[in-house]
Amino acid sequence: MWERFLGTFRERAARLGEPGARLLAQGVVGEPSDVLAELERLAGVGCEIAYLHLYDLDDLDQVRLLGREVVPAAAELSAGLPTST
Repeated sequence: MWERFLGTFRERAARLGEPGARLLAQGVVGEPSDVLAELERLAGVGCEIAYLHLYDLDDLDQVRLLGREVVPAAAELSAGLPTST
C-alpha cells in the first residue's frame, strides 16, 4: 500500500508549496521502515521526543499507515530508552 503514497508524494509536495519543499529537503519520506530508521538514529544520539507531522491532513490513509506500522514499532523503540530523572 505504501507504494501509492510514494507515487503521489511529489504531487502532494507540489500542492503544499514551500512546506512541501521543506519536507522533501529536511524530512523523512519513504516507507514506514525509513521513518523508523530515522527515529532509531535520533534515539541513538539522545533524542527522547520526536514529532510526526502530516502536511496533508485530508489524507487519512497516511494517518492509518502511521498508526498501523510506525507508532507501534516506535513505542517498542522508546521502551528501550532510559527514563529521565
